Amino acid sequence: MGYTSDVTIMLQPKAYKMVMDSINEYNNKQTNGHRFVPYEDLSNPDGEHIIKWSGVKWCTGFKDVQSVTNVLRELCNEHEEEDGYGYKCIQVGEDGAIEEETNNWDWGSDMYPLTTVEYPSDFK
Repeated sequence: MGYTSDVTIMLQPKAYKMVMDSINEYNNKQTNGHRFVPYEDLSNPDGEHIIKWSGVKWCTGFKDVQSVTNVLRELCNEHEEEDGYGYKCIQVGEDGAIEEETNNWDWGSDMYPLTTVEYPSDFK
């Protein structure tokens, strides 16, 4: 994985609440003004959410990232078979490396990474 990553997490309603509660708890403890929030939070009529970070240092040793990854681990270990706790996380590193993680929830819809090739603009 590169220095920074784009991180996208699709969450069912109960999983979303757990992740956002953990992020809010982290943010409430901050005294330096640094708030950790997704730059985008999208939802569908079923109450599922997609939260996204772009260009973030997604290192498990960072307390802000731990506020999310600890909940994802809990979703795998304690709520995997329970309704409403599904999630899928995709990290795309600046080096193009891709990591996917899920608690194997059967999604009605899915998300997946796309890759593109950039080429010099003077080619026509």
